[in-house]
Amino acid sequence: MPLIYRQQSIMQLQLVTQNKGKGMGKNDKLLEKFINSKKTFEWTELVVLLSFLGYEKKEMQGSRVRFVHEKYKTIMLHRPHPENHIKGGALKDVKRMLKEEGLL
Repeated sequence: MPLIYRQQSIMQLQLVTQNKGKGMGKNDKLLEKFINSKKTFEWTELVVLLSFLGYEKKEMQGSRVRFVHEKYKTIMLHRPHPENHIKGGALKDVKRMLKEEGLL
């Protein structure tokens, strides 16, 4: 999918893919799953999603991880352990930041 579509909302992504005669792609489905998640979201899927949205993952000390984008604010998280899901406040914060940047 061209980079220009990455900065549009899920509704616009669906419209673009439907107009091309194709169903939703993997990344579109992942974005929809993220938007609809209420309590938890798998860490590995979040990494893939943020990469799709143009963020680059930067490992820090310990379990800290930074997601850097050339146009938008950096997202800083702690990699969850021992489980592989982000929960509650962290999930809400990521959603809020992506909405503020116009990516959701």
